[in-house]
Amino acid sequence: MTKKKERPLSVAKIVERYMYEHPILMSQASEGILNTSSLARKIKIEEKISKTDEAVMISLYRFLEKMQKVLPPSKKANEILKNTAVNIHSDYAVLVADIKQDVKAKNIISYSDKQVCIGEMNNLQKYRKNSLFYRENLALIELRHKENIEDVPGVLFHLLARFYEQSITIMEIFSAWDATYILIEKKDVQKIMRMFFE
Repeated sequence: MTKKKERPLSVAKIVERYMYEHPILMSQASEGILNTSSLARKIKIEEKISKTDEAVMISLYRFLEKMQKVLPPSKKANEILKNTAVNIHSDYAVLVADIKQDVKAKNIISYSDKQVCIGEMNNLQKYRKNSLFYRENLALIELRHKENIEDVPGVLFHLLARFYEQSITIMEIFSAWDATYILIEKKDVQKIMRMFFE
């Protein structure tokens, strides 16, 4: 039995995949700070597209037009982030344990048969031996919003895009009503200071 030859992806599909793999570009496009002609040439080279520059550019314009309807720029999201108070808690750790294991931590998120425990490193170290996963030397970033962000589209996208731009790895993220908590490596705290306090 012969295998069916896979059809090559269309230019539109290649462009779409590229943009989904680089979400920060969509944010920049929504703010009007993206040079689409340069980006089209870059996509053509990186993805080794044999079609014309114009074909790539048209596909990119169509994709961005479609995305503007789905993800319109959110000025409200930016306003909320400007009015967010930031607290940084250092010397934190994260531990994943069986749900039956008795762990005391500042934050415990339970699901299925596991629990994710986030707390001060000196407290969680004693549970390390029986854990499924343990990581220390982390910092917990607490973002206190002046208003509820659940009803405003794009707030988390804008927030996480900032972390992405700074190459900050997010270990865990969770929220509780008017606050968002992001667990990062302690070595990245200086980047957070620059991001929110400069």
